[in-house]
Amino acid sequence: MPPGYKLGRMDRGAVARPYKSSRSGNGRAGPDRNALSHAEKKELDKRLLRAVSSSSDSRKLVSLLERGADPNARDRKQDLTALMIAARKGKAGFVGVLLDFGADPHLKGHGSSTAYELAQTWGHWDVLDVFREKRANTVYD
Repeated sequence: MPPGYKLGRMDRGAVARPYKSSRSGNGRAGPDRNALSHAEKKELDKRLLRAVSSSSDSRKLVSLLERGADPNARDRKQDLTALMIAARKGKAGFVGVLLDFGADPHLKGHGSSTAYELAQTWGHWDVLDVFREKRANTVYD
């Protein structure tokens, strides 16, 4: 498990929860994203989007984020961010991890929908609960 995280359980599987680290002070460890080359950033972001789309292991997601993947990485073909993909697929644990790493819940994708609105449209109530818990939505229904 990467430093700075403890593994917890949610009804949909394991989710990594940050705790304050004396090393970084903000709960997030890992390299400075600015120190990575453009090609390294693109590769990490591509791997992050792939992990959100097809993986069920939040540890992989945490590892990529700690290595410098952008939590706001956007799939250009679908015009969706990693957070939007996780919300649309109902991956509540992934949504929590992405929000913990600074994913912007206010970004809009194809059709001018936010991640919260996509979760609402697809009926993923557990994802909506994560947004509310982290106070990351703009409208409470």
